[in-house]
This record gives sequence, C-alpha cells and structure tokens, in this order.
Amino acid sequence: LQSVAISADGRFLACGLFSSSVKLWSLPNLVEYASVSGYPSNSIAFAPAGDLLAIGGSTGGGLARGEILLW
Repeated sequence: LQSVAISADGRFLACGLFSSSVKLWSLPNLVEYASVSGYPSNSIAFAPAGDLLAIGGSTGGGLARGEILLW
C-alpha cells in the first residue's frame, strides 16, 4: 500500500498500490468498485466534490514524476 484517500462524503476509499495500480472501494462494505493499472502513484486525492480522483505520478509506468492522472 503506497497511498490512501477517502472521498469527502465517505462513500469511497482509494488505494494506490506498489503494483502500479489504484483500486477504488465502496464504503462501508469494502466492495471493489473500480481499478486502473499501469500507474505508479506517489499520492492520490479526491476532488472536494468527490467526482474526480487525482493520481500523482512517480517514475516508471504510465506517469512521469510530476504528472497527474485525473480519473
């Protein structure tokens, strides 16, 4: 586990994994809602409205250091 974020409304948990994937889980039952792979993430954060997840890149994979994927 490399990074974690919880949406402001408490409905989703996002986890950035060392395996270069990000998983989105619905709360409170922890059912996997969605995932994206190929993006090593130094950090992740939800937009205040909860409609976007920002994934901050690191070297290697689909993002270069300093790049951000909006999902």
